[in-house]
Amino acid sequence: MSDAATAWLTAAFDEFSNNANPLKIAKQLRNSISPTRTALVMEQAQLRIRAKKKFPLAENMFFTKRGLEQSSGHEFAKYKSTYFQSLDSVADICCGVGGDLLELATRPCSENNPTSTLGVDVDAVTALFAQKNLDVHLANSPATFNSATVQETDFQSLDIAQFSGLHLDPDRRKGRRTTDGRHFSPALNEVFANVSDNQLVAVKVAPATPRPDYLPTNVHREWLGDSRECKQQMLWLNSTHRPGGRSATMIGKQGDSNSICCQDQSKFDRMVAEKLHQYLYEPRSVVLAAGLEDHLAAQHGLARIAYDIPYYTSKELIAVPLLSRFQVVDLLKLDLKLIHSFLVAHNVGQIELKQRGIDKVTYDRVRKLKIKGERKATVILTRYGESQKRRVIIAKRID
Repeated sequence: MSDAATAWLTAAFDEFSNNANPLKIAKQLRNSISPTRTALVMEQAQLRIRAKKKFPLAENMFFTKRGLEQSSGHEFAKYKSTYFQSLDSVADICCGVGGDLLELATRPCSENNPTSTLGVDVDAVTALFAQKNLDVHLANSPATFNSATVQETDFQSLDIAQFSGLHLDPDRRKGRRTTDGRHFSPALNEVFANVSDNQLVAVKVAPATPRPDYLPTNVHREWLGDSRECKQQMLWLNSTHRPGGRSATMIGKQGDSNSICCQDQSKFDRMVAEKLHQYLYEPRSVVLAAGLEDHLAAQHGLARIAYDIPYYTSKELIAVPLLSRFQVVDLLKLDLKLIHSFLVAHNVGQIELKQRGIDKVTYDRVRKLKIKGERKATVILTRYGESQKRRVIIAKRID
């Protein structure tokens, strides 16, 4: 992390970026530095390349493998930081290498409204990397009246009452991965027992984490994801989110967001379509994780193609970012010869294969069909109608 290492880190990063042979890179580095330092430099360069998908300034940051995997990406951290913008003091507990900390620390401030941010992590190396990453971002930030630092300590040793806002990312791998918040570090029941009513609290947990009895009734659960994957679940307390509600938010590559929200105990009727119409819709993964697919469908007058299958259909095309859209080409029986003949007849050579309610063996058999053609198609293996018979929907993706 010294200035003397910068040249070697930069050289290794450039070589890996140009797809150079790792053995060649190692040999070049060992001509100037020790084998141990060579290994460290190569590892860090490779982590920086992987981190470019998450962090704009990744080329100058420091990472651990676990820290990079668990960190929030730039767009997600920026979205969450907007809820902390009016607060003067914020702590990011279990900050890791700084994914959320960096955005919290560079929130808007002024000479008359300075802000302070503290990153906290119990691991010495991780805290050291977080501080270095913080320095890099503060040097590139206009938030000149924002003081920020990192402290190596744990939740129990920190006086949390001094902060108006808390962001926590508890360790969920204590011993083995778990979704039981009582086994997190710090434990969720301990966290919510020690925060006050005038503090904004945001706790990052896994998407599959259930709602336990020890959570305050006014906690809002929000699932965050992109167009493909649900990344995390946030537990919000004393925020502008609907108390006791749940929501699904999809965050785009440009930082734009689209959400749907309801009360946590709300239930929605499942409408099953009498027939498959011209357009088919698939809720994004973040909507499915939040259990809000039928709520979203009800808002737009959509009906399921089968009671247990979260694909929806309608006569009219609607534009909703939280739904993937397809135009239906045909509905077939799930028969390999029939599917193959249809794809060949329609000059299809590349398929996007999807499944709902169909076994993996059948999926693999369809995937291995040998076809040659110039067109693309989406092939959906699913169940259909009140009888939930096995069917294949041939469609064109509209998105």
